[in-house]
Amino acid sequence: MIAAMVRKGRIHRALVLAMALAIFSSLPPSCSPHGINDGENVEALYSRADSLRAQGSLSEAHLLFRQAMDIFAGKGEYDRVSNCCYQIFTDYFNQRDMEGMKKIEKQMRELMEEHQENSIAYDYYSVLAAMESAELEEEDAPTDSLKDSVLLHFKKALEYQERMGVKEQVKRNVQPVWNYYNVAVLYDLMYEPPLSDSTRKYLEKAAEVCAKFPHNVVTDSIECEVSIRDMRAWLYYYDGKYKRAEAEMDTVCMMIESLKPFYGNKILSEQGEAYSFYVELYTKTGDMEKAMHYQQLSNQNDKERYNLDKNAAMHDIETKYDVEKKDLRINSLHRRNSILLIAGVLLILALAGAVATVFLREKQHELRREAEAKLAKEAADALRSNLVLMMEQLGISNVNPDYAKEIIESAEAPLSNVEQKYLLCFLSGMPTNTIADIFHVAPASVYTVRYRLKKKVKIS
Repeated sequence: MIAAMVRKGRIHRALVLAMALAIFSSLPPSCSPHGINDGENVEALYSRADSLRAQGSLSEAHLLFRQAMDIFAGKGEYDRVSNCCYQIFTDYFNQRDMEGMKKIEKQMRELMEEHQENSIAYDYYSVLAAMESAELEEEDAPTDSLKDSVLLHFKKALEYQERMGVKEQVKRNVQPVWNYYNVAVLYDLMYEPPLSDSTRKYLEKAAEVCAKFPHNVVTDSIECEVSIRDMRAWLYYYDGKYKRAEAEMDTVCMMIESLKPFYGNKILSEQGEAYSFYVELYTKTGDMEKAMHYQQLSNQNDKERYNLDKNAAMHDIETKYDVEKKDLRINSLHRRNSILLIAGVLLILALAGAVATVFLREKQHELRREAEAKLAKEAADALRSNLVLMMEQLGISNVNPDYAKEIIESAEAPLSNVEQKYLLCFLSGMPTNTIADIFHVAPASVYTVRYRLKKKVKIS
């Protein structure tokens, strides 16, 4: 998908981003699935282990990884020993098995201390940052020292990444663009208010690398730039530079359009997040007509993505348009009355105009109050109906929709439909990997969304 981790966070896009700094080496094709023969080489052994991991046979996969580690060590290929350790660590990380993570971290630390290779050090600090991020995730109020330690080890991983050189990075399939981008996201996520200067620093590094780093296909380069520009738009928004924020997101939308032929429906989530940005931007600047327009586009986008037959949230949009139409009629009457006042020469006409003005204002206030009351009720009903529909779509039955509605209504900033779906999944206790499969994202992105939702709704 477009944002390798969650972008900007509104979506945007948990706190645990460390695994993105680790390597995903290109390896030979997997061997035959009929067990391991004496003549099977170590690369095929590694591939077989990796295949078993994908099938969920972790114990057997770990046994083969450890056999491969012994062979790699005998051949003096210690960077591949490190790679095997990393693969095992990944499973412990996904299961949040802290004891298992600590054992592998200790083994990788000893490997790094004994063999001073850039790639081994890169793997080690990536794993260490991941383990600390998992600890950070468990803390309701993480200490600044723990936050600083996570960032320190992220930066150490980046330091060894930079020592590799482009050729070695490409060979090991290291992704420097996303590594810099993820550190920028961390600065945006872990501090309140976000450390905008540090976020910008690493975002610009990501932009610089994106411009010159070799990509496999053109869409990879555009994909990186979409995420970078997206976060840059939010930074402009934070600074109150609303015109620049709007222009940057306009560019993001054009680039998303260019990716549609390659990504199809997978691009809908990024487009929906862009619409959510416009809703927040135009609401902030008071342009409610545009805000309502993009809210409607956001709902249509969500309906297309999930193939919903009905979308109760549309009633909310229709009600808002009804209020807007009433306001336009009242304003039209007010302008016409003002012209009569200016043109009138008789005191009676002037007085009548003044009375009419007062009447119209009172009528306007009355209509507004009625419309707002109606809007509030219909919006609440629409939200609950939409939550019930989402729960049916997601197969969730153990969440009280009224409780979920109260949480959403208490949020400091409006939650998009996608964020509401994530919230329902979290409230239901659904496993992280299951949520990742539903939304077609990496598990790390799920943790990013969870962290951002915690910041918005202030719940565990």
